[in-house]
Amino acid sequence: MRTIKKVISAVTASALSLTMAASSMVGSLPVTVTAADKTAIEIVDDMGLGWNLGNTFDAWNVTWTKETWTGWGNDMPSADLFKALKASGISSVRIPVTWYQHTNSSTFDIDDDYLARIKTVVDYARDADMYVIINMHWDWESKGSLWLNKGLDALPQFNAMWKEIATYFKSYDEHLVFEDMNEVAWQSNIYGPYTDDSYNTLNKLNSEFVSNVRATGGNNANRLLLLAGANTDLDNTCNSKFVVPNDNMVAVSIHYYRPSTFTVAEPGASYGYSSTWGSTAEVNAVYNDFSRMKSFFVDKGVPVILGESGVANAGKFNRDKESIRKFIKTVDSTAMNTSGITAFLWDDSGHGDLNYFNRNTLEWFDPEIGNIIHEVSGGTGEGPTYQTKNRVTLKFKDLETDEGGYVIDLTPYGAQDATLTSVIINGAVKGGDFVGYGLGFEAAKDGTAGSWCSETVQLTSSDTSASAVLDGKGEDDKGNTYAYELAMKYLQVQQWWADGDATCDLDSITLVFDKEISVVDTGEEDPTDPDPTEPATDPATDPATEPTTEPVTVEPKDWDVWAGYQYAGNKLGKKYGVMVDGSGTYTIEIPEVGTTMAGDMILYLDSKINIYDYAINEESDGLKDGTLDIKIDSIKVDGKEITYTPSKNCVTTDDKGQNLRINIVNPYFGDGIEDIDPNITVEEGMSITFTIKMDKEGSTGDISYGDVDCDGKVGILDVITLNKNLMVNEAITDEGRKNADVDNSGSIDEVDALNILKAVVELTTLPV
Repeated sequence: MRTIKKVISAVTASALSLTMAASSMVGSLPVTVTAADKTAIEIVDDMGLGWNLGNTFDAWNVTWTKETWTGWGNDMPSADLFKALKASGISSVRIPVTWYQHTNSSTFDIDDDYLARIKTVVDYARDADMYVIINMHWDWESKGSLWLNKGLDALPQFNAMWKEIATYFKSYDEHLVFEDMNEVAWQSNIYGPYTDDSYNTLNKLNSEFVSNVRATGGNNANRLLLLAGANTDLDNTCNSKFVVPNDNMVAVSIHYYRPSTFTVAEPGASYGYSSTWGSTAEVNAVYNDFSRMKSFFVDKGVPVILGESGVANAGKFNRDKESIRKFIKTVDSTAMNTSGITAFLWDDSGHGDLNYFNRNTLEWFDPEIGNIIHEVSGGTGEGPTYQTKNRVTLKFKDLETDEGGYVIDLTPYGAQDATLTSVIINGAVKGGDFVGYGLGFEAAKDGTAGSWCSETVQLTSSDTSASAVLDGKGEDDKGNTYAYELAMKYLQVQQWWADGDATCDLDSITLVFDKEISVVDTGEEDPTDPDPTEPATDPATDPATEPTTEPVTVEPKDWDVWAGYQYAGNKLGKKYGVMVDGSGTYTIEIPEVGTTMAGDMILYLDSKINIYDYAINEESDGLKDGTLDIKIDSIKVDGKEITYTPSKNCVTTDDKGQNLRINIVNPYFGDGIEDIDPNITVEEGMSITFTIKMDKEGSTGDISYGDVDCDGKVGILDVITLNKNLMVNEAITDEGRKNADVDNSGSIDEVDALNILKAVVELTTLPV
């Protein structure tokens, strides 16, 4: 019996039938049918940890003895074997059975003595108070020579044999489970993506299996039936093409050897090999896989039995013992803590590649594995619990790295029919003002699948959080726009730019989806989660929240304006600045920079003024609309004023439009101030005097904070509109600009975009 289950199914047994009836995957189902007053999920929960009687009755192509069950080295199992397993914490046994060598190829009748021998072993396990699964194992094999490889042409034999097996055992109670097939595929590359023909064949055989077993009556009318997944592969089975028959007492079989490079690969395998396992990312991958199976099947009322799991541990595989132990503990404890999923260890018992329990001494080959099984089965093993929410927060330290960046696997969330809509990155910028990141992903770009697309996000020294919206509209490096449809395969995070030598200590990334999904509860508070205790306010009904209609005049204060220089090769020199506290004239002194030519430097004047708060007057020498004017009055080199001609092309901005930059000398791009001699030698230093005029007058009228697109409501489109304005200078109205300034700072920036996004996903409320 399963002694602990931290996670209870989100719906009760009586509600499961309603959930399933609403599911397009399982079709319209009748009222829930139970075996011994248990639902399918409750039976699987009761199974506890399972074990395989491997390389015994599943042996095939054994020609040297009629006792085929001994042909692969193991003896006929004894009753004591199952008693010992039960005492060690195993509550269920799977007995793989290959039938064809004991079947009449013309009549399809199974030998009576073979059925009787299977019954003997089933009774041994039942006498030990264990659940038992019997299946049809190597009647299909990868080389395609056996009868079940005929696919639908084998249907008459398939139906006849299962009717005979089901009839033979129909008096057994719910502790006996029938599994129709093992790892089956009807295609040339059996380990590749499942083909439509294979899905069609599998779905038909699964459906016929259920119908024929039910028709035999007795306890088979309500017996739990285990359906072969698509090659029992998790990715192929968690697919809409895999159809679960219209029956409430069925489960799905998936085998868990992930990653194969650690679990089954031999040293030198073409697809990779690893002798160790257990990083945080690898453990999280297990949790994500279980979340995926839970969402795809269990939450719809269909339990999952991991009919095989484990690690090839024979000597030739040369694997780390601690890694093997951690893998088994992780998978088993995760199964024990996930309602509707259980796991069975595959065991050849010294006569194959996976050797765990010694059938001669009735002891575990590795006593520590035995301790893990006993501990986990007793409910003291660690395992995850789950939450249903529209986001997941991941620590960067736990993510895989690739090509200087981080890679996030999106497939567990895509398998739950979720689409990534935005990300929130948290980190601390130091040594400069900003660090920018590219978010790369696969998408259908302008309808062409398999394209690489990207969005960008920037963290600043003043804000440890920044967001990006994946709105389906992108821009390439030439400024050409395109539409994309995100493929939920991966998200790559790479640093693309920085303020000089600025670095960022990345902490976490939150993925926000368009629907709620099942995610692992880390036990840590997620700051991006909505606060259910914070009451929402309604401006229409709450007079205290009526917006002011008084006009406001905002003159930003404390703008840090500085000058700096950058040598050829993009090596950043020092920056020198002054604090601007209003309109006026200021001078920045750049002390000795070493004997060099002005033409060897890119010299610039920079500020933290959000220039998109002001119109660009193309005929001016800078940016001004009557309220903002920044211009250079004089430039001195070694104390002597030099002559120059202002150029309207000297004004540039960063990608976010958050800084005003005037290039003074930039011979590499030809956009510096004109008629300045780039060969001037700078020995003692420079000084730059500039005048700044600034005044921003807000308009009168109601302020609808967050309603950037002025459609009368606050939603994700407002976040997209503001980000497009900040990133590519796409115009928004004066009213929209006013509404976007949710922190009332007098300017709009990424902080406003993040706050609006948080409001949309109910993390905060906006001022009214």
